[in-house]
Formats: sequence, structure tokens, C-alpha cells
Amino acid sequence: MNRDDSDKSRKREAPTYLSACTLAAILGRTERAIRQRAQRNNWDFKVVTVKGQAQKRYAIAGLTNKEKTKVFLHFGLLQPELAEYASGGETPAQIRDSAQAWDRATEPQRELAKARHDILQTLEDFCTGRKRRRKAVEQFANQYNGRELIGIDPHVYRVVKKVSASRLYEWSSLVRKYGFGRLITDKRSRLGKSTAPPEQLAFILGTIVNGIKVRAKGRDK
Repeated sequence: MNRDDSDKSRKREAPTYLSACTLAAILGRTERAIRQRAQRNNWDFKVVTVKGQAQKRYAIAGLTNKEKTKVFLHFGLLQPELAEYASGGETPAQIRDSAQAWDRATEPQRELAKARHDILQTLEDFCTGRKRRRKAVEQFANQYNGRELIGIDPHVYRVVKKVSASRLYEWSSLVRKYGFGRLITDKRSRLGKSTAPPEQLAFILGTIVNGIKVRAKGRDK
């Protein structure tokens, strides 16, 4: 499949409501288990008529982030090679746009995006438990530039030689607003300077990546 065909295949939107049968097949569960979980957790649903019979469709918003990623993969909106970069918290539109950006990108652009993503992952762990996140981001940038961090692949250092606190805030804000695909730079999508206040960016930075644990050197006691 060429890039144009791949782009066309991802123009459709992922369904926001799915039947228990479809969810069971995607997630490897039984229909009964899906219905019980939906009732227990008060999932939003709508009733549709199929062949004269009323059937429930459950909102995928009730799924975990990992399960949402499986849904996106199932409907072809997310390439398998991008699954590790999707948090699962993205909207279907963000997943679609990121997938299309990935399809159009050159290999060097993909390597750059992956390196930036790895840096953000390590940064999240570095900042965990620190009361002054803004200061922690600055410390992280300094240690990265001094090649003092552990948990960073040497290849990442070769792709991204230096970072700054403002650039880290910028990447984080772009990922949260638009998805992983905005870490890819090209003539159609330039990374502009962030204009959000540092306090707002610091909050964004602390919420975009979930459940990632990568050890980093230099923690404050």
C-alpha cells in the first residue's frame, strides 16, 4: 500500500459506539463480560435498531487507554508500529491525523518524532514526585544536554543533540492538543513557539503521558 492509499484508508472516523459483540471480539472477552462491565461502570450507550431488533451500542469512552488503542488498531486508524507511541487517551481525530502524518513522513522525520517521544517519556518519570515541576524540567534539560541522564538510548542523543525547557513544554503541548503526529516536523506542519504561560504548560506536561516508568539520574531527595 502506498502512502496515498494509506491516507485514504484512514480518512474514516473510528466509531464512538460499538456493540458488545464487536467489543468482545476486539478485546478478547465474552459478550456477557462486556455487558456486565458496562452495567457495573455505568457506560454511556445508545440503542439502535438492527433488523427490527433494538440493540445497545456502548461508548468506547468507557474503555481503558490500552483498550482504546486496540480499537484504533482494529479499525485501521493506527499503524501497528505507532501503537507504542499512542497513550490511548487521544481522540479518534488525533489518532487519524497522527497516522496520516506518519504515512507522509520521511524516515528521518519519523526517527526525530520517536526520539522526541522517548525524551518526553523519560522527562515524565524524572518529574514524578517533585513539587516544583518547572524547576525539574529545567534540571532535566541541563542533565540531558550534559549527557548525564540514564534511561535515554544513545541513539536519541544522536538525533536530538540538545533540548531546552521551553522546547519540552512546546512538544508536550503539541502532543496533548494534536497527538503524537505533531512531533513530526515538515514544511506542512512547523513547530511554532509556545505562547501558553509556563504554569499552564507545566500542568500539561504532567498529564500527557500516563503510566510510564523510566528511571532517571539525579533525583532530588
